[in-house]
Amino acid sequence: MKNCSEAASLLTEQQLSEEDIKETLFQRLADKLPPHSQMMLSQQYRMIRPIGDLISSCFYDEKLSSSREDGLDGYEVGYGKPVMWVDTSALGDIRRESAPQGQATSYANRAEVRVLMDRLRILNNAIDHKVIKLPKEGKALEVLVIAPYVSQVTELKVQVAPILGRLPHLDVTIMSVDAVQGRESDVALLSVTRSNAGGHLGFLGPEYWRRINVALSRAKFGLTIVGDAGFIKGTTGALRQVLRYIEMHNEDCEIRMAER
Repeated sequence: MKNCSEAASLLTEQQLSEEDIKETLFQRLADKLPPHSQMMLSQQYRMIRPIGDLISSCFYDEKLSSSREDGLDGYEVGYGKPVMWVDTSALGDIRRESAPQGQATSYANRAEVRVLMDRLRILNNAIDHKVIKLPKEGKALEVLVIAPYVSQVTELKVQVAPILGRLPHLDVTIMSVDAVQGRESDVALLSVTRSNAGGHLGFLGPEYWRRINVALSRAKFGLTIVGDAGFIKGTTGALRQVLRYIEMHNEDCEIRMAER
């Protein structure tokens, strides 16, 4: 089946309604279970506490506990806080999304690709200079780069592929939001992708909060979000909640401006 993040372009062809693509398979199965068979786990063990606390606050009404505190040695010195938003809002018009020709329902964002590549280089260099210590000596850091649209995934793969040889300490996988369900990594980077004058979020809108939850809960040690914070502040939904959380918790989180 084609990736769900491109599903809007298949609505007519497959005779689907928009409601058909808003619900994950897991949620559909869960909703059909009787109440006595449904239970939310209250403890998670994958994410270190700063990431887990963000997920708990933004998606689980603070009912999810995180006991893991063992972050990567040197991560804050060599890279930044465990949760980081790199804000592209000061980059001018280049921060805006584009729709590749013939793909009106998919979007790419080259400015975010450039920022993500810079973050990968910074991470690799910090490991190379032994500022950041790998969780398993001799094994590359597992890094997931995630985007909500296939066009952005494609752009990332095209641009990142030539530099992978210069990132020997990173095992980089680039995937769409819908493809990362069930995956985990040491570090995750999310490209928001959307930035436009009309405030259109598409597959990042309020009704798609579960997909955003999935994307942000893959990483064990470090989570970076790259996107236009000014744009997100003018919208509604989960990403605005996430941004507000990051702004209010500077002990574990930070916002950095993307460099021109």
